Amino acid sequence: MERRSIVLLIVGVTAVSFSAVLVREADAPSLAIAFYRCAMASVVLLPLGLARHREEYGRLSKRQWQLALASGVVLSAHFATWISSLSFTTVAASAVLVQTLPLWVAAFGRFVGERPARRALFGMAIALAGTLVIAGGGFDGGSRALFGDLLALAGAVCAAIYVLLGRSLRQQLSLVTYSSIVYATSAVALAAVMVASGTAFVGYPAKTWLVFGLITA
Repeated sequence: MERRSIVLLIVGVTAVSFSAVLVREADAPSLAIAFYRCAMASVVLLPLGLARHREEYGRLSKRQWQLALASGVVLSAHFATWISSLSFTTVAASAVLVQTLPLWVAAFGRFVGERPARRALFGMAIALAGTLVIAGGGFDGGSRALFGDLLALAGAVCAAIYVLLGRSLRQQLSLVTYSSIVYATSAVALAAVMVASGTAFVGYPAKTWLVFGLITA
């Protein structure tokens, strides 16, 4: 159990680190990167969902729509905070902190009646300790880095809320239907923030558009 948890968390940190390196290569504001991450995914998922599961959208209850839309808003906050963290702290620190997601899921799960086994909590704690050791000196000092670390933690918290909000819904809907609604909602939410903050939607170099595509894939 503990060994499996360690392996999964290390794999997760590695995947996030790879995405983080790509994000660092994008010559665009964090909000724009987050927006195109969600918008490009929804451009693929929505047509696919409508082609394969059109009737499923019509059968969604009001409660299901509310959960799906709320999940999308929280997911947009996850991407916005985590991607923003990379402008302030190191890739290693950001990757490790955002991958504390399982611990937050376990902590918040108690409020919705979920009580993880003590053995599972112990395994996650060991896994987190292991990835902290692997990250090594990735945590730099200073208030700027601390702000970035807090943003990465906020990203983990938002991701945990997203997981808990959508857990029951994902069992009721096909993955494509659920994901298409969530990512489209995230894109709309991020677009609204971009408009409000005056963040540009266009005018980025070709390499940045390539990065947008790679982090979405």
